[in-house]
Amino acid sequence: GGSLSFSQLIKLTSLPLSALTSVGDSLRIAYLHKLTSLPLSALTSLGGGLSIFYVNITSLSLPFTVINEHLNIQQIPSLTSISFPALVSVEGYMDIRTLDDLNSLSFPLLTSVGDRMSVTGMSNLRSISFPELTSIGGTLYIRRSYKLRSASFPALTSIGGMWIANGEHDGDHLTSLSFPLITSVEGNIRVQ
Repeated sequence: GGSLSFSQLIKLTSLPLSALTSVGDSLRIAYLHKLTSLPLSALTSLGGGLSIFYVNITSLSLPFTVINEHLNIQQIPSLTSISFPALVSVEGYMDIRTLDDLNSLSFPLLTSVGDRMSVTGMSNLRSISFPELTSIGGTLYIRRSYKLRSASFPALTSIGGMWIANGEHDGDHLTSLSFPLITSVEGNIRVQ
């Protein structure tokens, strides 16, 4: 199947996608600075990856159960919440980064990420939890999210590596890390 890309249409205010149910390959929505909503609630099948960046939405909730390649959400300053309530697996990498106003991140059923997983650059996010996540094929990155107080991965058993670098900023700092079931680490772990 083919891919679908909307890019560099800086004055476009809406997308005609409310009836879209399937994309054979990847979906890319980028550099649509005036776009304030993504009408993708009917989209349940995606053959490739999903990339969304430089849009002006405040919330993102999508019904996918599997993403066959990457999940890349970044550079959306107005985004306050992300929810993938049915997502079970991301076959490739998962990058969620540089979302200044994000305060809610929900992946309640996610069990596996095939490659790296990055949650970085979240100025207002205070906690993350991936309650069903059991494996990350690559490195887990949690960085530059200075108000993050807790990170919980209660079901995680296998990970390629880990790099957590948060440090203090504005009096807040990471106080709780939870990985109680990890039995296998393939690479390096660095926490600072």
